Amino acid sequence: MKKGFVLKLSDEDYRKFSEKCFYDGISPEEVLEGFICDLIAGSKTRGSDERVLAEQYYDRCGYGLFNWE
Repeated sequence: MKKGFVLKLSDEDYRKFSEKCFYDGISPEEVLEGFICDLIAGSKTRGSDERVLAEQYYDRCGYGLFNWE
């Protein structure tokens, strides 16, 4: 079963992201799916370097600071 969520981007941010993806020949969905799979070592990971960099980005943004377990 596929699941989804809504991103809350400003019109300008959405436009810039969409344009960047379009110019690079990839869909915004593919970019986000790739990042998520790299972050969680999912089925569509793009490699070990990408997994490390995704984890570093996540940690540097402070998302992992609060462990709610």
